[in-house]
Parts: sequence; C-alpha cells; structure tokens
Amino acid sequence: MNIKSLFKLKGKEAPGDSLNEKSEQITDEESTFFKRALYIIIAVFAVMFFSFSITFFLSIRGEEKTAVPDVEGMELVEALIDLQVKELYPRVQVRYSDDPMTKGTIIKQDPPAGAVVKAGRRVTITVSKGAVVDKVGDYIGMDLNDVKVDFQIQFTTYKPNLVIKEPVIYEYDSTPPGTIIAQNPEPGTAISGLTEVEFVVSRGEPGEEMVVGDYMDMSWSEVVRRLTRANIPFVFSVDYEAEGNGNVIEQEPAAGESVKTGSVLSFTIAPPEETVEGMVFGLFEYSVPEYPVYVDMKFESFSPSSRERRTIFETKHPGGKIAIPYKVPVDTELILSILDKEVIRYKVTNQ
Repeated sequence: MNIKSLFKLKGKEAPGDSLNEKSEQITDEESTFFKRALYIIIAVFAVMFFSFSITFFLSIRGEEKTAVPDVEGMELVEALIDLQVKELYPRVQVRYSDDPMTKGTIIKQDPPAGAVVKAGRRVTITVSKGAVVDKVGDYIGMDLNDVKVDFQIQFTTYKPNLVIKEPVIYEYDSTPPGTIIAQNPEPGTAISGLTEVEFVVSRGEPGEEMVVGDYMDMSWSEVVRRLTRANIPFVFSVDYEAEGNGNVIEQEPAAGESVKTGSVLSFTIAPPEETVEGMVFGLFEYSVPEYPVYVDMKFESFSPSSRERRTIFETKHPGGKIAIPYKVPVDTELILSILDKEVIRYKVTNQ
C-alpha cells in the first residue's frame, strides 16, 4: 500500500493531486487570456487594415470633378450661389472698371467658364466697383488747367470715361481768365459711358477798343509784319481771280472802325502775278484751341536741302483759326509752334 492509498483510506487527497489540479487550472486561465489578447490584436489590425484600404482607394479615386460655371456679368450673390452648387469656393477681389454700369457685377473669373476642376477648388472672381468717376463733378469756378490735371490724375490707370470737349468756348467775363463759368452736362449727372463735358471759359474782362488801320493795297507780307508786332490776330484768304500782285484787295472791319482789342482782322489778297521757278505760293491754314490768354506763337520755315531754319514771325495769339499766305521754295517745311511746342509741320509741294 502506497502513501496515496493511505490518504484515500483516511478520506483525504494526496498532496500531489492538489498541485496538479491547480497547475492545470492556471494553464487554462493563461490560455484563455492569450487567446483573448490575440483576438484583440487581430481585431485591431483588421480595423487598421480596413481603414487603410478605404483611405487608399479614396486617394486613388481622387476628388470629384466639376465644370466651372460662367459667372461673369452676374451679381455677386448669384455668382456665389452658382459656385456653391458646384462645390467650388470663391476668392473675391474688387477693382474699378471702365464702365460705371458694371458696378457690383463680376467682370472677371479664374479659372474661366467651362474649365474642369476638382470639387473644392477656389475660383477667383473680380467684382467691379464701378468707374473711378461715376458722375459729372461741379467744375464751375475752377481753373480749366486745374481740371485738365485732375482728369489726367484720375484716369492714369483706367480708361477715361469723362473728357473735355474741344474746342473749348471762351467768352469775356468779369472772372479771371481761364475760369470755367458754365458747363454741360450739369453737376451730378450720372455717367453711363464715355461723356464729353462742354465748358464755357472766361477770357477775362474785355479790353479797350482800338481803331482799325488801313491795309488796303498793302502787300500781305507787310500786313503780317505789322500785325504780328502789334499782337493783333488775323486771317487771310486768296481771290485767285483777282489782280493785285499779292496785295490786300479787301479788309474786314474796314479802316477807321472801332473794335474791341483782340478782335480778328480778315483780309483778302490777290495772288502774285509771277512766281519764280521753284517757288510756291499758297495759304497755310490750321486751327488751334482758343486760349483764355494770349500765348506765344511762332511760324517758321525749314529747308531740308540747306538745313536752314528761318523764323517768319513771332507773336502773341489768342488761338483759333490760322490762315497765313506763304511764298517759299518747293519742299520747304512750314512749322507752327505754340508755347515753344511744335503743333504742325507742313511740307510744301508743287501740286
């Protein structure tokens, strides 16, 4: 009989059996724990793999594409709604435009209409603030030159929608010369496009009267010499049917009449009876703006062959129509300058 049998006879378990059972119990618990841990690890890796697969396939497929709508010409709110429908995001810019009627509307977009882009793309839209000047200002009482400078500054960057109508009208007035005394359109008039502003400008108060001299039968060159020295404006015309060898055959106003200082004297002359070969007789005609004050005027001739430049006359002139006889060699260039700035250069031909 062994020891285990003795323990059984006494109703007790042998010590070795108890230890074996406990060992088997611990082994079962560890096995269950490791199995659970393994399942958890596998589940975590499965979730990670599933998430990675979804992300990978989404990245391969890419974002949904859409066509950019045409929003140019739309009001800002309408354009924003159209872009939102297409799942596009706006980037808004504002600037002035040439047309005052476009204020508040889209005048430019990037990308252009019809371009296919990914959803979520930003679309730059430019909203018009209208024209730099959207209504006619009040220029009465201002100096004309100051207004011209203001216009140049305002429209340095943008196309002008407000310009001064030429020629400017000048009238005698008690205000200082160059002062704007009337305008059309009226101040505050809305501008809907390119607008011309017509000004009436003061010449200043009228000067004293003068008595017209007698220029009948005088050569046109002598008349020009006398009048330019006296700063009296004049115009000539030629009656090619008359006889008089380049002399004055008619004048207006007549000799002895009293006229305001600055009045234009008109003369009609007969053509020269003989013209030396290679010389050309004619009438130089041109129109310049009327000025509020007398300005420096110079009339010159230039010979391309000899490179000689000769001053025919210098005077102070109020502007307006210019009509001066000439008798110069063929190919001579006649040059009219105002305030030392060349206005026109005319080449004389034999035709």
